[in-house]
Amino acid sequence: MQWLTIPVEVKGKYTQRVRDVVVSEPAWARTHWRTLLHQYAAAPHFRELKPAVEGWYDAVADMKHLTEINEYFLRAICGVLEIPTTIARSSDYALAEGRASAARLCVQTGAKDILVGPAARAYLDEKLFQDAGIAVRWMEYDGYPEYPQLHPPFEHGVTVLDLLFNTGASARSFMKIGMTHARA
Repeated sequence: MQWLTIPVEVKGKYTQRVRDVVVSEPAWARTHWRTLLHQYAAAPHFRELKPAVEGWYDAVADMKHLTEINEYFLRAICGVLEIPTTIARSSDYALAEGRASAARLCVQTGAKDILVGPAARAYLDEKLFQDAGIAVRWMEYDGYPEYPQLHPPFEHGVTVLDLLFNTGASARSFMKIGMTHARA
């Protein structure tokens, strides 16, 4: 397994806003694509998805801000997986600075609950959300079915591209949104 990261400018920018994070190495997209090509060329559905995914990397290669790149990939992947979730930027909302901003964002969007990754347990103040009437649900990564991967043993902690390249059109059946026994 190999991590794919997008290098960003950090020197002297530790307090910058997420939307201001700038990519530091313009060739990152080409490097990512070559890695994916090398790792997945033999995957059962790589050939059918190659034009789309390579197109995504071409489309973001000249983008300067990490948030723009992330949003592009999120929209593209949601499109392929037919996930209708609305994607919005927090900058589209009136938020005050400080720790309660995430809870206020949930209120402004009309959210009744928030799904949070397990790493946030170290810093998320659940009371801020509870006080705002927002239920906090913690993401669980268990309960997903295994699918055939190129390089056994099965590894859950991989990119969604692994799922797509290995399962193609049946990818949704391996996701909780596509599983009939998914927990709420």
